[in-house]
Amino acid sequence: MSLGRHSRCPVCETANHNPPLHRFTVEQAATHFCPPWRNAERHRRLVTCIRRLWGSDTAEVHKCGECGFGYAWPFVGGDEEFYGILHEQAGYPGWRWEYDQTVQRVLADMEGGAILDIGTGDGAFLKRLDKRWRTFATEGSEVTRSRLRADGIHCFGSTAEALASHAGQFQVITMFQVLEHIAAFDAMLRDCRALLRPGGRLVVAVPDGDVGMVQERLTGCMDMTPNHCNKWTARSLSMAIAKAGFEPEPAVHEPPSWSKFRYRAWLRVLARASGKPGSLTARIYGLRQRRLRLAILAVLAAASALRCLPRWREFAQGESLLVVGRRPGGG
Repeated sequence: MSLGRHSRCPVCETANHNPPLHRFTVEQAATHFCPPWRNAERHRRLVTCIRRLWGSDTAEVHKCGECGFGYAWPFVGGDEEFYGILHEQAGYPGWRWEYDQTVQRVLADMEGGAILDIGTGDGAFLKRLDKRWRTFATEGSEVTRSRLRADGIHCFGSTAEALASHAGQFQVITMFQVLEHIAAFDAMLRDCRALLRPGGRLVVAVPDGDVGMVQERLTGCMDMTPNHCNKWTARSLSMAIAKAGFEPEPAVHEPPSWSKFRYRAWLRVLARASGKPGSLTARIYGLRQRRLRLAILAVLAAASALRCLPRWREFAQGESLLVVGRRPGGG
């Protein structure tokens, strides 16, 4: 999707004359993902990569006053190089709330068939499905695709590649924590419609943009572009899915939990570690001994959690929202 001006919302196209929510420099973005005192060489590569992606030394974050959609400008997400650098320091998460929701709300009443998971990562969701389902995935990295194929998952490099041989073949398509990364989200959703059979279901889970903005205020940890170039609300996500030709069901929000409370207490520590060079937390974050570093940071996170207890409801908010869209037609 190409925007002529950032003054129009990419989802509802409403004119947006509000000032930006945030402005970031390339250096600030790179430091968010990897401070130089953590790994100077990785930080340098991130600076170079982000400057290339933005085509600029700065970026802004805007929010539509009509549908609530938040978006970065320049409107561009990360690419394979960017995520390759990020994954050097973090792997894929395990089981998610939205996986259970998909099984319970969509898969439980179906007889099986072909299911495509877009941006599947290590394939954690697909590997847990029963034999009723023939599993397919898309992944940008050839290394990851090879691993998935070794696990019996048919893997494409993109939705365009999948369309070349499997248009209209899938009963279900899932996208878990993917659409927030993609500037061309409208083209991605149209591809999904073309890949589904009539009556097929699309399941999209994303971070809740409204909760994310509260999280930024509570923790000081920014939802940084170009990792997340989109900040979805229930309204904007449902609108985008409907515009792509689906019939969306009401959005479902992840409930509060103590695991989210602990996670946000941890984010407070990480925000101090990456935002205050020379501080005790930053020096600990820069320790090369991983076990020692994590042990000390865990103690700091526990102390942070104690300080957050009076506001536990805010800190415990669920961070994801899920919308199921049905392709019209079929039985």
